[in-house]
Amino acid sequence: MECKVDSYIIQEYLEKTIAPLEKVFFEEHLKKCKKCRLELTHLKLLFFEMENLKETEDIPKDVEYVRKDVLDEIFKDSFEGFKIREFIKNQKEMVSLSTNFTNFLPGKKLVKKGFEKANICIKSASKKGVKFGLRYGLKLIQERI
Repeated sequence: MECKVDSYIIQEYLEKTIAPLEKVFFEEHLKKCKKCRLELTHLKLLFFEMENLKETEDIPKDVEYVRKDVLDEIFKDSFEGFKIREFIKNQKEMVSLSTNFTNFLPGKKLVKKGFEKANICIKSASKKGVKFGLRYGLKLIQERI
């Protein structure tokens, strides 16, 4: 026979927030159901372990400096030589790739036209933003949206 007791009742029983009538029924159920007894035992052990956990010590400040140095060393070469044109190209690729899910939508043609217009808008605003300044490019994007 399949047990139909929800796990939240076991938790309420452990936390002693269960209603008195439910408690009586659940205790009778525990006498017959091996699965619930096992679950109750596991939860009791988990609660016991959590209560007996020692407080963790603070991480030494030196660890943060070492972490920063390691990350700086890793990413040192990756940012050298990254140009605006590459950035714009990458942005365009990301926007194009993010529209691939539309192949499976009803009304694909309408959605595709909208994404193409957004792509063109972002690309032209990015080019003008690079040429005339970032604020001008952002202003153009806001106007076109």
